[in-house]
Amino acid sequence: MSCRCRGRCRCGERPRTLAEIVERKRELIERAAGQREELALHSAGLLPVFAAGDKAAGLGRSLLSRPWLLLAGGVVLLALWPRAILGLATRGFAIWNGARAMRRLVADRG
Repeated sequence: MSCRCRGRCRCGERPRTLAEIVERKRELIERAAGQREELALHSAGLLPVFAAGDKAAGLGRSLLSRPWLLLAGGVVLLALWPRAILGLATRGFAIWNGARAMRRLVADRG
């Protein structure tokens, strides 16, 4: 294999010829094609997972485009489990405040 000194060779090897460069390019293209095929075979089993993720993302986008639906869902959850929902809201607010404080602290030091 030729050196990788790019024109300023210090290792004593001769510079590559155009034919060697073309051959190396062909080898790399063939190897990349094989790797793409292998990756496609190995990832074929993940297609159902990706499809489910796409459906979930679509559901999320449709919910975010209808804020009144989110509000209605929140009211229903609050009516069904008020203690649990309020507890989760309290914890979420505390985490949010902590994250804001940490962001401010990091910004002040940086």
